[in-house]
Amino acid sequence: GAVSDDSQCIELTLSLVGNDRPGIVREVSQALAAMNVNVLELTTDCAPAEMSAVPLFKAEAVLRVAKDFDTSKVADALEAISNDLMVEISLD
Repeated sequence: GAVSDDSQCIELTLSLVGNDRPGIVREVSQALAAMNVNVLELTTDCAPAEMSAVPLFKAEAVLRVAKDFDTSKVADALEAISNDLMVEISLD
């Protein structure tokens, strides 16, 4: 279930960059939901890559998770969505 006690939670900033394709936002959202991660904010952008015209998917998210949450699990799950997805997670 969801964690309601804020003192037991931390906020993380998640940055994603990868090749854009249909459904990627939904896949990212589902992966986070499957791990009981609260997504407080999610902004996505799609822009051509500098070196090529390939559209790049970029996302920034603010996540709330339990203090003892293993952030590497999030990175692994998101990287599993797409082998070109670069994931960065930082504590606020």
